[in-house]
Amino acid sequence: MSQPKVYPLSKDDPLGVLLIDKSQLVDLFIKAEKKADEQLMGIEYEFFGLLSDHQPLQFEGPISIQSFLSMLSGETLSKKDPLEPIIDQNYLVALVSKRMMIALEPGGQLEIASSPTRPLEFVIHSFLDQVKEIESAAMRHGISLMSLGFQPLATHEEMALVKKSRYDIMRNYSPKRGGRGLGMMGRSSATQVNIDYENEEDMAKKLKLAAILSPFIAALWNMGPFKEGKHSRFASERMLSWKETDHDRTILPRKVFENGFSYSDWIEHTLDVPMYCIRRQNRYINTSGESFRIFMAKGLFGEKATVRDFLEHMTTVFTDVRLKPYIEIRAADSMPLCYINSFFIFIWMIFYHKPCFIKAQQRLSQASYEGVIDLMMDVIRRGLRARFHGEPISIVILDLFQVVLEHVDDVYKEGRDDLMLLRPFLKASMSPGDLLRARFPYIDSKNFSELLQIASPLSSPLIQTSFNP
Repeated sequence: MSQPKVYPLSKDDPLGVLLIDKSQLVDLFIKAEKKADEQLMGIEYEFFGLLSDHQPLQFEGPISIQSFLSMLSGETLSKKDPLEPIIDQNYLVALVSKRMMIALEPGGQLEIASSPTRPLEFVIHSFLDQVKEIESAAMRHGISLMSLGFQPLATHEEMALVKKSRYDIMRNYSPKRGGRGLGMMGRSSATQVNIDYENEEDMAKKLKLAAILSPFIAALWNMGPFKEGKHSRFASERMLSWKETDHDRTILPRKVFENGFSYSDWIEHTLDVPMYCIRRQNRYINTSGESFRIFMAKGLFGEKATVRDFLEHMTTVFTDVRLKPYIEIRAADSMPLCYINSFFIFIWMIFYHKPCFIKAQQRLSQASYEGVIDLMMDVIRRGLRARFHGEPISIVILDLFQVVLEHVDDVYKEGRDDLMLLRPFLKASMSPGDLLRARFPYIDSKNFSELLQIASPLSSPLIQTSFNP
């Protein structure tokens, strides 16, 4: 839900042109194609801000989201790449520079969106520097950061209310579409990786494999076992909240699993996802529930559709993997970097290292469209105890890890250590969230400090042991 780029006048926006024909949209994807040796990785990493008494950081106040963003912007003014403010309704809602954007989710979750880059070593180290910069600034401002998939203690009403026009529209519309939409908006926190494709065929192969991998990712990179101080009844409260947000937005189109899947197929699917709103400079127009297909053909509320409108509409598709002018892989919880680095490495190796890509396709060749949807629901209920064609999914992931370990030294030698941190979890069929569940029978004001020490972005691993690959 990152803040879209703001252009002062529509004529200054190269994509602010009238949308006449679907070929204009196909062209967006064609222009985004990149040769294999030019493909980049982008990261979006969310976390919760907390006050000294462990209460959720609020939108306004002496120590608040507004004061923190203002401080960050002021501190970087003299730097080569300053964080420049983005304003909505006279409120600071994001900061942007060449290397990253710091945006806000509806419940006050902070998000670092790191600009896409390469090679893998630089992706990992530059992102670490960005997280260190934000965490250091937060500490100076009296704020603690927590990386978990779901807020462990606070109710929805206790979370911040981010005053962002787009979110106001979503808050009013979401309860009409699903029972957990507000929980998804206000209390979930995720990690997302964005990757490139070489051409339409490469896109189709990568998007399908990413869809198949999503339940496995959700099972292992899972660290949100609590809800309002108690163990969640589900292995993944965050993924459940997404699935029960809005069926029209969360269901993956079947054609992703069919031969010949194309840019046009994804566009056709997105045209039928109900709209939230359109933006005209700094003003949002509520179009919730309306059809983008009709908007494109006839206009709505006196406005005609632009290419930019469609690009922003694409962000309201909430599938586990999502196609934009790049591929988004969205199934991992937020968790400390000691674990989430392995996610970045795993994705890079599987999708950008051809031998790993081929072996992953072969290992998962039994996957079907219905099977992947059913597997995700099983993962939501049972985590790493879910089964893939009769096998524990932890065994399947171990096999994929082994494939990556055989090749990772060719790309990023330090990556082996990051991957090894999750091997003991897989051996025990436990995620980091399962270990938290075993360690804490409940969460309250007395043990919250211990949880926070474990779950801050730069915390140390829960388990430290080595394995021979």
